[in-house]
This record gives sequence, structure tokens and C-alpha cells, in this order.
Amino acid sequence: MIGGMNQNTITETNFKPSVQIEGTTVNVYFDEAGVDRPHTYGIQCATRTQVARLKKAIQAGAVFYDFTIAEDVNGKTFVRKSCKVMGRYLNEDLRALGY
Repeated sequence: MIGGMNQNTITETNFKPSVQIEGTTVNVYFDEAGVDRPHTYGIQCATRTQVARLKKAIQAGAVFYDFTIAEDVNGKTFVRKSCKVMGRYLNEDLRALGY
């Protein structure tokens, strides 16, 4: 049991990220995961075209993988995941993913 959440209730649909855009920053949230901290981080893009490509890739499930629920030092739960893109190499990474 992590943060009152039974590990057996975690499904792939819990890890569907939602995206909020602020300027050229794409913020990623895992609202359906039932964690204390649904906001993970923002990815800075160079252009609005990259913002649209990244949003499309995230919503298609192509960017994040290897999801788990983790607990920080204060006992708050969050989604731990791996990411296939990096801000510095975003254009090349999105192209490699087909976006």
C-alpha cells in the first residue's frame, strides 16, 4: 500500500497524461493516477510547432513509459516514469518517434 493506494488498483489507464500549455512550455499531469502530486514537470519547446508535435506525441502515448507510483521523502505519492525526449534534442527525438 502506497499513500493509501493499493498497488493492485493501478492500471495502464491511470497513467494517461494530460497536457497544459503555457507559452512554449508543455506541462504534464497524471490526474487519473490518484497521486498526491499529479504534476510532473514541464518540457520547454523552441517553437509553437514543437509544442503541437510534443502534445500530439504525449497524447498518443509515445513519450512516457515504465510507469510506477513512488513516494517522496515527505510521504507524497507521484508518478515515476521514463521519458523518450529531452528538451535539448526535442526536435530530433520527436522525429525519431514519428512526430
